[in-house]
Amino acid sequence: MKNDYLLRLGAITLATGLAPLTMLGAMIQGMTAGKTVSGVGQDDVDTATTINISYQTFCPWIVSGAGRFPGYNFVFAGQGVASNIANIDPGDFTISQYNPWVIDNNSTTNNITTPDPSAGNSIVDRNVTGQDAGGADILISYTPLNAGDPTNVNFVQAFIQNTNGAGFTAGVMDSGRTPYYNGDSVSGTGTTRRRRTSPLVTNSTTAAWMADIPYRCEAGAVARCIGGADDTLLSQVQYFQTFIEMDKVINGTNYNVLYGGVQWGYSYTAVETPEPSSMLLIGSILAAAGLRKYFRRQLMDAAA
Repeated sequence: MKNDYLLRLGAITLATGLAPLTMLGAMIQGMTAGKTVSGVGQDDVDTATTINISYQTFCPWIVSGAGRFPGYNFVFAGQGVASNIANIDPGDFTISQYNPWVIDNNSTTNNITTPDPSAGNSIVDRNVTGQDAGGADILISYTPLNAGDPTNVNFVQAFIQNTNGAGFTAGVMDSGRTPYYNGDSVSGTGTTRRRRTSPLVTNSTTAAWMADIPYRCEAGAVARCIGGADDTLLSQVQYFQTFIEMDKVINGTNYNVLYGGVQWGYSYTAVETPEPSSMLLIGSILAAAGLRKYFRRQLMDAAA
């Protein structure tokens, strides 16, 4: 009965685009507030806005996307067969970088600095320069600060998106060969990037971390936003949930337990900039309106 309720709740939240907010314990640490940036790219005014980050204990998008990995048995801590397993505290998460960006995301501008200082691992970027594009940078760290917190962990990330106002898609796992984000994407422990490492082994003084830069191009799905067709994508909303997972045997069966996660995301819009001739016309109209107001005032003063 409880699982039926959760599935119905998941369907509702998929329809609205945002999962229910769940709060307990300490607050998520670091940069959790959303922001907005704008700029003029090739021929558009590009705007990206990040949402406020929140803590979650259930993710319908993972439920939807897990079908791609039938060999895994995902359950949520505190629910169903995992009802006796405690969720991690929101304070175990630290968001050290979380910023919207437009136009440029390269080795010098709007990139992510990872905890690994070594050459080739320090800077993460999308190699986009001077384009009509926008997205978000995020660096998420997890540190098991409390007794019983999972220490051999994976990041499981799923997302939904709405392109050009067409409505939100079903949840998709943001992963490659396995359902784990750290299986193929930028992640590590402490000050070391761990490539294709699963699980990430962490402790109370060494964080597990992951970096992500989701983005979209106004010209469509093209490399580095170069080429494509103008005005292909005018708006994009992407919402993500990033959970901590650890395998655990419950009543003799191995489960992939999800211990809690963070919800984050961004929206991007591209609006055509007016042509120079249009700007001149607008200026002429405003100037004419100003002159009419001036002469009307003069006539009123003369009649007084």
